[in-house]
Amino acid sequence: MNSNKKIVIAAIVMLLAVFCVMSACKKNIANSGDGEVVVVTDENGVPITDVLDTTIVDVTNENGELVYDEDGNVKTSVVYISKEVGIPVTDENGKAVTNARGEVLTTMIIVPPTTGGPVVTELPVTDGNGNVVTKPGGETVTYTMVYTTSPATPGDNSANWGSSYGGSGNDSFNDTAKTPDGGFVAVVQANSDDGSLKNLSVKSTPAAVVIKYDKDGRLQWQKYLPSNNGIILSSVDTDSSGNIIAVGYSKSTDLGVQSYGDYDAVIYKLNSSGDIQWIRSFGGSKTDGFYSVSASPDGSYIAAGITFSSDGNASDAGAVGSSKAIIVKYSSSGDVIFVRSFGGNGDTFNDVKTASDGSIYAVGAFQSGALFRSRGRADAGVVKLSSGGDTLWVKQYGGSGNARQ
Repeated sequence: MNSNKKIVIAAIVMLLAVFCVMSACKKNIANSGDGEVVVVTDENGVPITDVLDTTIVDVTNENGELVYDEDGNVKTSVVYISKEVGIPVTDENGKAVTNARGEVLTTMIIVPPTTGGPVVTELPVTDGNGNVVTKPGGETVTYTMVYTTSPATPGDNSANWGSSYGGSGNDSFNDTAKTPDGGFVAVVQANSDDGSLKNLSVKSTPAAVVIKYDKDGRLQWQKYLPSNNGIILSSVDTDSSGNIIAVGYSKSTDLGVQSYGDYDAVIYKLNSSGDIQWIRSFGGSKTDGFYSVSASPDGSYIAAGITFSSDGNASDAGAVGSSKAIIVKYSSSGDVIFVRSFGGNGDTFNDVKTASDGSIYAVGAFQSGALFRSRGRADAGVVKLSSGGDTLWVKQYGGSGNARQ
């Protein structure tokens, strides 16, 4: 009988111990795998259960190739990290609960995993007050964190590569145009003779360089346009045969063409391999420049910009004592087909395009009041010409401030 009583008493004691442990667990467990609540803290006592861990991965396309943004940097994506965490059970005073053998009781938090290979790491266990839990011998108690990463997918940016070009000076791409083979050409204004330009034997700066890339961004060739006083190429286009036409302005006197005065407008034609076919200059004794070029469907080339000259081969522009916006049409062999000027002092064309029927659309800023009555200091203007150079219409856009196109 005494033996039976001892057994019953021992059973009651065990039940009470289990009940106490369960009560302590319930006070310290939340949102575990069983729907209970735990408070997980880092070594500083900051709860971390309400924030999923993340990691940053490189974005790749469907072929596994890195995806780049417009600045040439590899795009990255944030993915969630799943984890399995063992944490100590504490009582209402934050003291770790131990079993009969003195071992700290733990409970687990499992964040549902994502796909991919698991990574395992160990982190220190902290109690409800953020104190690191140690074993009786002073060894830190750790928990295991298991996480996996999901494969990232490209975002809205469909860029698949990026490229840089230049040296120790200030260098920039000024314009680009697609080529019939799926690649593209770009014009560079360079103030370096090292880096990407170290093998080009740059004579003077700013240096003009034409670069050809294939469709995958691999550099196929680069062409330095030599000069004794620099060239600035502001625009480039290509025709259906892959020929490259580039325009800008220069003060150089060794281009192999007439140097009329201060800055002259220049136009270069290169073949698809980068060999110069011809060079032409336009201007007079004052400052002149081409800011844009467009290859016309009939094989001609349309250049647009500004002239301050009334002599040289700019005499037809009639910029007497002022400046004018100009359009010059060249044949495929570089002969001038016509010259047209618009507006007056301070007026300029900044861009030009041709339509499939050869019509010409030029846009710019006009402040003189000669083309139309300005609403402000400068108004945007659009001029449409026929392929033969006849003005079809002029449109104005702007308000009381400065407007540019």
